[in-house]
Amino acid sequence: MKIYKYILFLMISLLIINVINNKINNSNEEDNSFVYASEEIIDKYDLIDNEVEGIYDNDTYISSEILDVVYGKLSRYGPDCYGCSGYLAYGKYVGNGIIYYSDSYYGNVRILAGDRSYPFGTIVRVSFNEESFLGIVLDRGGAIGFNRSALFDLLYPSEYLANIDGVNYNTKFEILRVGF
Repeated sequence: MKIYKYILFLMISLLIINVINNKINNSNEEDNSFVYASEEIIDKYDLIDNEVEGIYDNDTYISSEILDVVYGKLSRYGPDCYGCSGYLAYGKYVGNGIIYYSDSYYGNVRILAGDRSYPFGTIVRVSFNEESFLGIVLDRGGAIGFNRSALFDLLYPSEYLANIDGVNYNTKFEILRVGF
């Protein structure tokens, strides 16, 4: 029973820290490229339904030419995972609940860890179980990449939440842009 109380306390603490940091960052407006995982943003952007021909973002048609298609395992991680520092390999801090990146072309996209063959800024459409969303490679991982544990790793606000969703096998990854 104590473990459940600890987990509940941890989740509430993370939520409070997220709200405080969100208010601080909104007042500073220092870096608009990262978006917090607030409930409002998750509801609006978590799953982007789009077709191969393209997507509409704020009534603007965005071409989505598919450069490559690969299949593999999608794992999930939090910035508080064992061995994680809260910083992306790209250099930005995400330990405060940031799971989205605001791309100037594709809008708000989920942050992914990917193989080094995909440079930072690579846009990937991730599809599994009839769900689809856009992600951007901004991180690396020791077990992430070709011939490793998983092909891509999806960032969550915490390791606890990442473990709840687990992994998806035979996930379709469509590469829409390579690098920034």
